[in-house]
Amino acid sequence: MSAVLLLVAGLAALSLSHELGHATAARLLGLHVTHICVGLGPALARFERRGVLWMVAPIPLGGFVRVAELAPEAVPDQGDERAWFSGKALAKRLAVIGAGPAANYLVAALVALALALGWGIETGRAAGLRVVSVDDGARLAGLAVGDAVLEVNGRGIDGLRSLSRALGESGADDMALVVVRRKGDPVQLRMPRLRARSGAFGLGAAYVLEPELRQAGPVEALGHALAEPLRDARTLIAHAANLVLPKQGSGSRPAGIVGLADRVHSVRRWTARSALALGISLSVAMGLFNLLPFPGLDGGRLCLEAVQAARRRRLPPRSLVAVQVAGGLMLLAAWILLTAIEIYRW
Repeated sequence: MSAVLLLVAGLAALSLSHELGHATAARLLGLHVTHICVGLGPALARFERRGVLWMVAPIPLGGFVRVAELAPEAVPDQGDERAWFSGKALAKRLAVIGAGPAANYLVAALVALALALGWGIETGRAAGLRVVSVDDGARLAGLAVGDAVLEVNGRGIDGLRSLSRALGESGADDMALVVVRRKGDPVQLRMPRLRARSGAFGLGAAYVLEPELRQAGPVEALGHALAEPLRDARTLIAHAANLVLPKQGSGSRPAGIVGLADRVHSVRRWTARSALALGISLSVAMGLFNLLPFPGLDGGRLCLEAVQAARRRRLPPRSLVAVQVAGGLMLLAAWILLTAIEIYRW
């Protein structure tokens, strides 16, 4: 339950940062922000501050910022179209629209920087298996939650397969010499090997992979932080492509709300580092999602700007509102369909 509440709070914070990105860019460019809403659905709370109406809605998966100069009725049909399509005005609108995803990238980069400076940079190798739960037999043998399994029978452990192989080489008494790291110190345990239903050997515990971390200086940490959101974006795009066009034999988890819920549920022991790492993925995912070319999202607004610039004429206000409403309905239908596909393929 606490993990779910943490997820909801994180999504709300990321939605707020996205909308504040739009609002900050608008203010810096001299535009007038009239409304800021965090969340979707009917407003649960609203208050006014410095001429801006703030609203909080119950579903922490989006929101909107209303900028007077970008509203459908900002320029009357009989107004000066030349001013609307000037290079300066167009650049301002594009900057405000793109500032939301840019804010998500910035948040992800700052979190990645904090991880790199506080814990280190992952080397791509495993430093052992972190124990997240133990059964009664493992507990009696001395294994504890939080231990990191480093060696079994003198062989280094970098995953479940190497653990099973090392245990398979145990002596006739079915006992294994296990070295774990506990609170920074190595501890030796003599434990019985157990065979799971899959046939693999284990120690009567559940694990998560403990990545090997390397301390980095400020310059290297900054470079890593700037590149980490881009690597996450590439991974998320690959997962989304696999959802639409699954590869034969692919075992990747769904990339939508079902996969996210399973990922949160499957982590039995959250740490500050694991929570922050998930925050990077969520922030990148929110930025990418908003760049989809659906009306109502930032990508759809960019498409509308391109259409109007090509026509050199604004779409009528009623048409703009109709496109936004239709786009919102299409987006909702697409979300329901993709969630259904995830559940079917699960």
